[in-house]
Amino acid sequence: MGYRKCLFFLVILLIMVTSPVLAGKWYTMKTDHFIINFQKDNAMAAYKVSRIAEDVHDKLIRFMEYEPVTKTYINIFDDADMANGSADVICFNRINVYLRKPDIYSGMVGYSESWLRLVITHEYTHILHLDMNEGASRFYRHILGKIPILTTPNILQPWWLIEGYTTYTETKFTNGGRGKGDIYSMYIRTAALQDKLYSVDKVSGKYDLSSWPTGGIPVYIYGLSICRYIAKEYGEDKLVEISHKFCEEPQEGINKVIEKVLGIEVDELYKSWKFEQKRKAIELNERIETEGRTEITRLTEHGYFTLNPSVSPDGKKVAYYHYYNKFSAIRILTEDGRDYQLVPAISSSDGNITWSPDGKKLVYAKQDVYKKVYNYYDLYMYDFTTDREIRLTRGERAYAPVFKDNNTIIYLTQDKGITSIKKIDLKTRQTSTILKGNSSFSFSSLDISPDGNKAVLSVMYNSKKDLYLYSFEDKVLKPLIDDNHIEVFPVWSPDGKYVVFSSDRNGRFNLYALDMVTKNLYRITNLFTGAFKPSFRNKDEIVFVGYSLDGYDLYSVRLDRVEWKRVGKLNFVNRRRIIKIKEEEDSPDYWFEKLKTSYRVREYSPFPSLYPKYIMPNFSLIYTSEGTSLDTGFTTYGKDALEKHSYSMSFNYHNKSPEPSFDFQYSYQPGTFLLSLTTNQSLIKDGDWVRERNVDIMLGYPLINKSFYYHLLLLNSVYHDEYCYDNKDVDSYTLYGTGWRYGGITGSGPVQNSLYWGIDSYWKKDNIEEYKVEMSADNYLELNKKTTLAGRLIIGYNKIDDFSLGQGNLVRAFREEPLKGSKLAIFNLELRKELINIESGPGVYPVFYDDLNGTLFYDFGLTGDNEYDVIPVVGGELGLEISQLYGLMNLELVLGFGHDLEYESSNLYIRIGKYF
Repeated sequence: MGYRKCLFFLVILLIMVTSPVLAGKWYTMKTDHFIINFQKDNAMAAYKVSRIAEDVHDKLIRFMEYEPVTKTYINIFDDADMANGSADVICFNRINVYLRKPDIYSGMVGYSESWLRLVITHEYTHILHLDMNEGASRFYRHILGKIPILTTPNILQPWWLIEGYTTYTETKFTNGGRGKGDIYSMYIRTAALQDKLYSVDKVSGKYDLSSWPTGGIPVYIYGLSICRYIAKEYGEDKLVEISHKFCEEPQEGINKVIEKVLGIEVDELYKSWKFEQKRKAIELNERIETEGRTEITRLTEHGYFTLNPSVSPDGKKVAYYHYYNKFSAIRILTEDGRDYQLVPAISSSDGNITWSPDGKKLVYAKQDVYKKVYNYYDLYMYDFTTDREIRLTRGERAYAPVFKDNNTIIYLTQDKGITSIKKIDLKTRQTSTILKGNSSFSFSSLDISPDGNKAVLSVMYNSKKDLYLYSFEDKVLKPLIDDNHIEVFPVWSPDGKYVVFSSDRNGRFNLYALDMVTKNLYRITNLFTGAFKPSFRNKDEIVFVGYSLDGYDLYSVRLDRVEWKRVGKLNFVNRRRIIKIKEEEDSPDYWFEKLKTSYRVREYSPFPSLYPKYIMPNFSLIYTSEGTSLDTGFTTYGKDALEKHSYSMSFNYHNKSPEPSFDFQYSYQPGTFLLSLTTNQSLIKDGDWVRERNVDIMLGYPLINKSFYYHLLLLNSVYHDEYCYDNKDVDSYTLYGTGWRYGGITGSGPVQNSLYWGIDSYWKKDNIEEYKVEMSADNYLELNKKTTLAGRLIIGYNKIDDFSLGQGNLVRAFREEPLKGSKLAIFNLELRKELINIESGPGVYPVFYDDLNGTLFYDFGLTGDNEYDVIPVVGGELGLEISQLYGLMNLELVLGFGHDLEYESSNLYIRIGKYF
């Protein structure tokens, strides 16, 4: 067995050594304060990140009065069509950057000179803020390493402060940032006007709230506004002082720290902030009333993200995209008010949905998994004549499609942070590039003129987002509106006389119309909230995206040109200026060689970052009838910078046991598969000492991996032995196993069905007749937002060890003697319902009570060999969902009652978490 164990570890070591090849050739370079990991295709981005990061470092360390001791890792990814970044100070300081640029609804579009500068400023603020260590936390870090929370105490601050801090600095130190746009202000003023601002407990953690906004969104929105208020009323230096003071005395809690620094308790601070927001909202609302508020009609009641309306050519249908909770879809709203799901889709929030001129086809962008690894947008077409969805592109990263004619679609792509205008011929499916942007000139939305000769585009250039015209005939690009405001979502009027778009030129996003003949610019809407993404229903009506307390929805406005407000006359001199997009060298080879002239570039290796990050000692005194004994040991953890390798290890020694106990777990996940190794040894005192050892190697490979379903193949080998020190008896065996997993989500609207099933089989290496087969299926039918019907079915046949029932496992019954047998059948049925939506906590303290849930259940278990025993159980449960440490720890505390119908006995029990 010693030989086999050594072989296992040698295999793992071989994988670790060769991992750069298996991982797809990652490279590493070092700057003065950063270690940047990238793939060759992203060499241009790596070069720019190296310059930006050092500049950001110099500015932020002076502002925050803190500099990390170690370098920060920056990993550059372009494997998903999402604009995102993340920061991590657990184990080491690390930033992940995704190259795709954000959309308008993120609040980050329009002013930023560089997405890379904005995201690095935001995430590096997290690094400096959360890595801070002073006083006791610094002492512990020097002695024990970087133990989470104990040596990074600022993690225990409320999330409105953590994310508010970063959105504040991204606004202060870049030309962009969410504080310079109106999206976040719109969220705040809409709630403030109606006295619906969240209480401070709801924005202290990233909680899954039942109302809009939810999830992680509120902490950014409220955090930015509160931090700006603190900086304005008490001084910008107080923001920094709060974090340093909390880092020194985390045991005081954030309430006491803020009181010491600002001289006011958090509750009073929050009340004064809310009062100020209400005052500003009332003032703006009165001004709009004086100017004249535009009358609009609400078309949908979904809220959350209801976006991208596109009216059919006959004006009778509106296609749009809706995202809520775990499900998203392309939907259709008909003239008579019918609203239904067309297809499930993760769609682009800043893209188009487009009808063919004959109204028979609908084309849209939808995200799916490409080559089992990449999450890319591609174009799909729904044919209403056949009721079929057809995929048009693969791996194109395509979005914002617009029909030029019945057979040609113009669309955008974004790859490595570079956008391009492309077209596809529906007959041949051939694609070609019309115009390619560069790292400083990018496209976000477009529309085609009624005659098909021109395109109007929203373009980010020179830190501005303006409108441009492109002529398909002359192949030239000219500025249409070139100013310091944001212009997005342009669309031509049916007669081609106007270009209508959304702009923040009066401080809020409203709809504007540009007369292409007279050069006059008109404001169509004057709203308190905002107006986005117009689509003409006819020459006299526009459907657009508006905002309310529920989130985004579809609205319509009648076009009375008499009521349009003329806001200026544009000088079209610039329209004669032809824009030549500078051809930027984007060859990965060119940028890779340029990097090598400035830095030492080498192939990525996991070893420099894989060392143990901390040693957590533990000891306990154990009192038994045989006397007092001492148990000592330690726990450690490690991972590499790309998190393809991770491991944990614990070691314990009981002073009266013959050997120590240990547990070691290792996983390797390069992207296409998962390999894990678990080995442990435990000693049990059952009269005499018994040692148990296990070694388990498992390989998981996705056969099919899609956005809404997957198939996963599992292969594993298990070794087990037991050794009794009294009689020197050894019992050991080796198992080989295979498994299959499936998971999928289907449904429409609030009714969603989640199905998960699996098959597992094991057999003994030396005796194939000793085997085990188990099949299970879990089904969750969400009947509405508050009610779920859940079911589970398990069937098994076991010739290795008997199944066991009656100890609270599989069925909720507790019998003195468990039922055993080689055959097993289990059926569980639950009706789960939210009884009370609590969503409250004690102010800024790190506890939040979410929901009180009720469950009625029926369990049926059967086991035996040739004759069978059954356990039928009925009962109910109450579960309280609790978030601790501002959402870092979540649990459901369950109190249950079960009645065994066979034994006519009842029991009360307490459990943590759902039963299945």
